[in-house]
Amino acid sequence: MARAPFLPLAVILFRGYNAPYSVYGYGYGYYAIDVEKVTAEMRNDADGYLEKKATEIKKLGVAKISCVTKEGISADEIIKVARETPDSLITMCSHGRSGVKRWALGSVTETVVLHADNPVLVLRPAIAGEG
Repeated sequence: MARAPFLPLAVILFRGYNAPYSVYGYGYGYYAIDVEKVTAEMRNDADGYLEKKATEIKKLGVAKISCVTKEGISADEIIKVARETPDSLITMCSHGRSGVKRWALGSVTETVVLHADNPVLVLRPAIAGEG
């Protein structure tokens, strides 16, 4: 990260979000859940998280930072944002889950690596300073 301030690059922090299926009703009865309220809270949480991270990165000397949140499937939204941003590099952290955990949870990183037209750099969280 120390070299980023010297590069004339813009950093876009991205966070995708979507309401889990259980929000729409679960079990044998109907539950009056305000999906719009839940979605708004998720969007606010995502915005708050990115703003916090942007502040941390700015303290390291990186000047050009923007934050983008999108409702939808994270991998699809990452790919869309990258396609709309010419000459971009997608950088992601991955916990490296495999086997049953990956099958049950899916792999955003794997989907992005396989389907993005842009180059993708994958880091373990410990390397990225989050572990």
